[in-house]
Amino acid sequence: MKVRSEMRFISRHSKRDMELPRKRHELLNRIITSLRTNEDVEGIFLGGSLAKGNEDHFSDIDLRIIVPDEQYKRFIFDKQKLSAQFGNVLFFEDLNPNAPFTIAHYDQFIKLDLFIYTFQTLKPSVWLKGIKVVHDPSGELQEIVRQSEGLFYQVTREEVEAWSGKVYAYIHEVYRRVMREEYYYALTMISNLRSFIVKGWSMEVDRQPNDAWDWSKIEGSRSNLEPWQLSMLGRWSCGRDQEEIMKTLHSMIPELRRLHGNLCDKIGFGENHNNFDKIVNLVL
Repeated sequence: MKVRSEMRFISRHSKRDMELPRKRHELLNRIITSLRTNEDVEGIFLGGSLAKGNEDHFSDIDLRIIVPDEQYKRFIFDKQKLSAQFGNVLFFEDLNPNAPFTIAHYDQFIKLDLFIYTFQTLKPSVWLKGIKVVHDPSGELQEIVRQSEGLFYQVTREEVEAWSGKVYAYIHEVYRRVMREEYYYALTMISNLRSFIVKGWSMEVDRQPNDAWDWSKIEGSRSNLEPWQLSMLGRWSCGRDQEEIMKTLHSMIPELRRLHGNLCDKIGFGENHNNFDKIVNLVL
């Protein structure tokens, strides 16, 4: 029997991509040097893979700055102008001028995620574990980090109820969209179910899950998933075909059912397979 070999994409940008880590390092140094000289910047820290030291060629710069309360609105108003000081920005993702963040894409194919905080709004959190402090003249940021290190994620009843509600809704919506022959919509719901299964896998082992629909670090060398989980995700693929979509949905139900039971047990909610089956059997 022939073994099907995986086709590899050959990029015409390979030479540029090899230079990305160096270019990103140079850009980050310019940013930090500039911000450190700004008297209104009270703290700077990195998040994401650059903070953890597991970055690759395509990692973003996840930069967080802390500013005085009275300067907060001004920094938000000037966030794009600030990002443009560090390099040639091709475009910005964010459309909300009042949001305390901006996402800048530079002409070197490097992305900057800039978030703006005050010490009043920045509190100890599991999300602050593993950050890298690069500027903290008052020492207040290090104290917040120290307190954050003692915090641990634990799934709550509210999270499980929200997770279950979304899962049920996606299951029903797959059926509705298949019957309407809205296949792109149905396939999006299948993808959302995959995402919520991954979220459930994290929740059942008390690991901070990604935000909803965030697929970062799910696959590849930095994945937290077990081989059997990755294999299971790979099997839940389908095309624009009614029967294929419904068969894929049907094959996801046992794992969704198992996760639902385990998560209910974790919060002492009391597993109710009959209710799960009643909801699912409306479409299967």
